[in-house]
Amino acid sequence: MDAAENVFVNSDGHRIHSVRWNAGQADARGVALILHGGAEHSGRYVPMVTELASRGFIVVSHDHRGHGKSEGPRLFVNSFDEYVEDAIQHLQILRADFPALPVYLIGHSMGATIALCLVLDHSKDINVKGMVLVAPAFVSTQKSVPAFKVVMARLASKIYPQMQVAPIKPGWMSRDPQVLEDYKTDPLVYHGGVKARWGLAYLDMLAAVKGRFAEVQLPFLTMHGSGDNLWSCKGSELFHEEASSTDKTIQIFDGAYHQIHHESEGVGSQCIATIASWLQDRS
Repeated sequence: MDAAENVFVNSDGHRIHSVRWNAGQADARGVALILHGGAEHSGRYVPMVTELASRGFIVVSHDHRGHGKSEGPRLFVNSFDEYVEDAIQHLQILRADFPALPVYLIGHSMGATIALCLVLDHSKDINVKGMVLVAPAFVSTQKSVPAFKVVMARLASKIYPQMQVAPIKPGWMSRDPQVLEDYKTDPLVYHGGVKARWGLAYLDMLAAVKGRFAEVQLPFLTMHGSGDNLWSCKGSELFHEEASSTDKTIQIFDGAYHQIHHESEGVGSQCIATIASWLQDRS
């Protein structure tokens, strides 16, 4: 499987690192854009990429600004729209390079929220055919976002926006010990805490899309682990219930943690196979 690394420069002048896998396939079924989660990077999706490429998809991804190999202050934005704008730019590049192929979004956690924002407010600009949401960060748990931390973030963001107000706990990502070790030792993963301004930007974005799930009409698959301590599976259930799409699927993995695609005991491979089959059936 071939992989080509590229760079595009966003509207703020940051060099955004991107990767294309399987781009040389002449009879590709479609293009799948993976939008990774907060604090990580596109390189952590190789097992998913491998399966999608074997099914005939061109797979692409980019490291969000301030993540992985991309430029920008680590895990920091003033507005969540900054991530969305970079994704729109990447999608426009893909449309120009692969005009005849359908494009699908795959978003994990924060990436799923970016995908939702794209579909809600920029559908004419991106023209995607469907999306897969893996552990979407729609509804927080009390463990991950306690009320007093929100108050602290609102106060700190005005005087010290880069103040770290909450830890990111690796143990919540997966039950697989090797995945945790890889995560903790990966130099491209951000290992600090959630910053005040970033946290508020995320909460502001969630407030903006709250109540708009019914506007979603395109086909989607949403997946969540019932053991996710970071973002509650209630978010996936609410989205599935309220979205207007006639082609919508939800799968809850019993006991699985946040990174379902990296879970042990066959759960991760089942998650990835389900995603690949869902896309294959619609391309």
